[in-house]
Amino acid sequence: MLNQNSDDETQQDIKIDVLHYELRARPRRGLKSALRWDEEAIKADQRGFDMRLRDEFLRFFQQPDAVRRAAYFGLSQTTVDRDSAIRWVKRHIIRGDNQKAVQIAETILQFAPSAVRDMFAPMLPAPVLEPALVVKAKLIFDTDDVYFWAHLLTYYAEALIYSGNEASGRQGLNLAIDLLTPAVPVDEYQQWWRQRILGRAYNNRAYACWVSGRYSRALTDYRHAVRYLREAELKDELADTTNNEAYLYAVMGRQYNADSLIEDALSLRRELRLRFPLAMSLTTQAAIHVLLGRPLEAIHPAEEAKRIANELNSRRALGLATLTLGQAYRMQGDRAKRGSYNIESANALFSKAVTALEEALTIFVTDNPQEDQVKEPLRCWQALNELADTYIDWAFALRRSANRQKMQGQSAPGHCGATSSRQYSRSIPACPPGARHLRRPGPDLRR
Repeated sequence: MLNQNSDDETQQDIKIDVLHYELRARPRRGLKSALRWDEEAIKADQRGFDMRLRDEFLRFFQQPDAVRRAAYFGLSQTTVDRDSAIRWVKRHIIRGDNQKAVQIAETILQFAPSAVRDMFAPMLPAPVLEPALVVKAKLIFDTDDVYFWAHLLTYYAEALIYSGNEASGRQGLNLAIDLLTPAVPVDEYQQWWRQRILGRAYNNRAYACWVSGRYSRALTDYRHAVRYLREAELKDELADTTNNEAYLYAVMGRQYNADSLIEDALSLRRELRLRFPLAMSLTTQAAIHVLLGRPLEAIHPAEEAKRIANELNSRRALGLATLTLGQAYRMQGDRAKRGSYNIESANALFSKAVTALEEALTIFVTDNPQEDQVKEPLRCWQALNELADTYIDWAFALRRSANRQKMQGQSAPGHCGATSSRQYSRSIPACPPGARHLRRPGPDLRR
């Protein structure tokens, strides 16, 4: 692990040096390189490298004649500023701060062309910027660039979906796809962005369809996403979509497709050496094992995902890993009903499940997240529901053991399983919109 970290840091140093000279010699080419590198840095939650790339741009534009020289090569500071704004939306999504991502996107949408702004007018709050900032924002965002607006809408929709607003999220994705599909790229760079944005938009819309139980439509959208991403050889985004498609196949009971695709996703992420996405795919693999009735096989990838999440200090990745780990332990313990385990082993497994699920509940909340929490009502509901199931199964196992011991003339150990099951059943909030089709934690847009 130390060698990989050292190699990664060396590669990052080289890229920063290359960017430094490219910006001064060929600014537009430097921008292209930096944006591609930063896409991967944000996706991998490599905050240090992400900020180093950003700082290199700031230093460049502070130099005498930099703006004039960049403009000569077809690069304006407003183009960089617009892209930077979208990157803040992405950064907050990857960190689990979806509320902040939505706020930033909605502030920018205040300055969108009417065709975009009017669709979201009822949702958009009144501008809260100071007058001087409003003037500056108008200068930056006064553009009809469909690539920019489709890009923003795609990630705005993603944040909305994570926040529990699937309907508005789908609306935004439909608009992004409609805006960008007829666009004709003028160069290879625009073609790269078109494929990347459309691939992401279809991936996100597939997730929204999956959540609402429209599996066939979700598969169709995943296939559209794969086509766009393969054409541009976008391995990082392709890994995301392949990962999500794998879980959907598991939901549909197609074991071979699910196992094959999740191995493809893991292979891509290991090739890219991006640890945060790797942790997410390991969690997905564990969730697939759980869904297909293989809880013992789920424990190792879930624990590995948890280890990586802790090393990266990624709360959202940690929450997903612990939620899936809790499910795996619960399913293992539940096999005591069929006599697979004695009651002592079942108690240990159920206890591990409770510990993992309660840890997930310290991370996922329905509202007002604290600094180390993530607002995802659906995940909170899943964790509470799973915890109630754990206590119900535990109580059943204890009662079965007690009845068996009673028949054998032995005294049975007591436990609070039944009481706890009632306690957690009462604490489960109303099922969030779209979640009625979810019995087990589903795929993640960033996995």
